[in-house]
Amino acid sequence: MATYVKRVLIGIDKLGNTIAGGNEECTISGRTGYHAENTTGLMLYYWLFLQLIIDITFYPWDGMGHCKQAYEKETDKFLELKSFRGLALFVLSLITLGSCAIMAPIFWIIYGIKTLISKL
Repeated sequence: MATYVKRVLIGIDKLGNTIAGGNEECTISGRTGYHAENTTGLMLYYWLFLQLIIDITFYPWDGMGHCKQAYEKETDKFLELKSFRGLALFVLSLITLGSCAIMAPIFWIIYGIKTLISKL
């Protein structure tokens, strides 16, 4: 069951990345990790901010570095939409921040419960 849920979540993630102008084979985390490592100038701060939010959200499962781990798994697939780039990045921000706002409390509560139980 957990594997099925994970595959569904990854599929939704890839759909969100595609809607936001990214490659349909990549996740938002992988795309963010790639750009956080390979972008220069002011846009670097955009990608570092998204990476921080995503890494904090997924810390209970992967520790810090979730985006970098995803990027390393998805290497060489990071194409970007050239036209409407500003709109695509705005949509990416909405998808990322919205989904992290929903997932982070759930993940951290589960993490807290597991930690508490392991100490008993």
